[in-house]
Amino acid sequence: MTPEQLDAYFKRIGIPAIHVLDAPALSRLQRAHLARIPFENLDILAGRGPVNLEPKALFDKLVMRRRGGICYEQNALFADVLRTLGARVAYKAGRVYEGGSVFDHIFLLVELPDASDRQWLCDVGFAYLLRGPLRMELDVVQPGGPESYLIEAAPGEDEGRLRVVRIRRDATRESLFSFGPQVYELSDFHERVVFNSTDPSTRFTKGPLVCIDAGEGRTVLSYSRLSWLEGGKVVSRTVAPDEVDDVLCEVFGLAR
Repeated sequence: MTPEQLDAYFKRIGIPAIHVLDAPALSRLQRAHLARIPFENLDILAGRGPVNLEPKALFDKLVMRRRGGICYEQNALFADVLRTLGARVAYKAGRVYEGGSVFDHIFLLVELPDASDRQWLCDVGFAYLLRGPLRMELDVVQPGGPESYLIEAAPGEDEGRLRVVRIRRDATRESLFSFGPQVYELSDFHERVVFNSTDPSTRFTKGPLVCIDAGEGRTVLSYSRLSWLEGGKVVSRTVAPDEVDDVLCEVFGLAR
């Protein structure tokens, strides 16, 4: 990523340029990305084919055209940003659904430029929100806004792998995705990218899924239902077909 592209990215996410990428800066960067670049599957619904993970195409779509994307697009762009800022970044694969592919999801394993031994799990592409970087430490509850997260050994069919667990405000637990020790190249995700972009059975081809961090929590348009957190409670309403464009622009910041 060129210096000019990096400057454009910072303008896109609405924060001053970061020159020293330490742990607080990494957290600030991830939160800003989540608040400005929505998760969305609109190109897939429009039948525009498999998403394009070429760096130039990603930068043009998510930064210059002020669009969003699914996990593969979001985290590939974020990886380019982090590498430009001096971090070492590896691609990791996550299984989201029981019986699903290990390539259901992509996230990042990050080592900061300060040469510390600490590794961070970063993810700006999980639809229902992983709000900040997580230290790669097992069995330690880590705060992430109003909810907390935990990395632990995975049970069942994922035995021998790890999983990320979200701990809700009411202390209930939800497994987000599991992962193994392997690291991958972006090209290793190609088959699953094509599947999630084109197959009629995948959630992404069935109806809109648009999500953005709105401060208190995630605001989500799923099919025709718009949901958000208000006072710690989920509020929702139906979006009429003639409202959709206005909602995408005014709630999610997507260009008309």
